[in-house]
Amino acid sequence: MSEDARIKLNSLLKQAYDQRARAQANLNTINKFIAEMEAAAKTLAELDEGVPLNPVENSEDTPKIRKRSRPAALAFTSKKNPDKRDVAAQVAAMLMDSDKPLSRREIYENLKAAGIEIRGKDPEMVLSTMLWRAGEEFSIENKKGMGYILKGKHYGILG
Repeated sequence: MSEDARIKLNSLLKQAYDQRARAQANLNTINKFIAEMEAAAKTLAELDEGVPLNPVENSEDTPKIRKRSRPAALAFTSKKNPDKRDVAAQVAAMLMDSDKPLSRREIYENLKAAGIEIRGKDPEMVLSTMLWRAGEEFSIENKKGMGYILKGKHYGILG
């Protein structure tokens, strides 16, 4: 066997060993999760007057289980954010009327005052993402250290 073939074979073998180790680690994690869920199900069943939870799949050693009644889940409705294109168009109009670059906070507050609500864990960051994604189309640019500008508009402070 040539040296190149031996090197390639060893490399492939090492990759296979590594892949097997990752798969084994994943399997161990899954087995641990199953054991924890089985223990939790057993505890809940004991607390629920002897009525065990209904597992997805019964094995032969699992007793037949009667189905528990459960309250219907609460309906969750989330209000969506406005379309990024609509927000970008509004911001472009703000920047056109402004005589200086606007910070993300200023833009956010102006949008809020105009009745446009941006939702999320960090609404100002959501706004930044919207402007980053739609800004190119509307010539909106975030100049580091200055704020948002319209490309091509001279604000008197840009070099």
